[in-house]
Amino acid sequence: MSITGVRFCDDCSNLLSPVEDVINKRLQYKCKNCDFIEAVKDPETENCIYMNVLTLSTNIIRPDKEWALDPTLSRAKDVNCPKCHHNVAVFFQKTAKTGKGVSMKLRFVCCGRDSSGELCGQSWDQEVEKKDE
Repeated sequence: MSITGVRFCDDCSNLLSPVEDVINKRLQYKCKNCDFIEAVKDPETENCIYMNVLTLSTNIIRPDKEWALDPTLSRAKDVNCPKCHHNVAVFFQKTAKTGKGVSMKLRFVCCGRDSSGELCGQSWDQEVEKKDE
């Protein structure tokens, strides 16, 4: 699809304004200076000046082990890290589209440290169970 944008008169090069042909119920471009009239060939696309195309993007969040140091993230003290078995992790919500609709998961990042003081930073997802009301 080509977007036509602004149109100009073939005779005097002035700007053409969109007007309605009341008798035929069609869109036309008319010059206000010399009364030149140009019919719109395809009203579905030709009267479009700008098109904002929105696409659904998947936000891929790659957790970093430094998130364990972020005091603004919520903390869970009853989880078990699959890597170091520490019981404290920061977490946040993550929504995902599946074939069944939209599901919500919690993404955890372990706050555990090894003997040298290095952060574990292991991340994992946990499906949030839907409660029936």
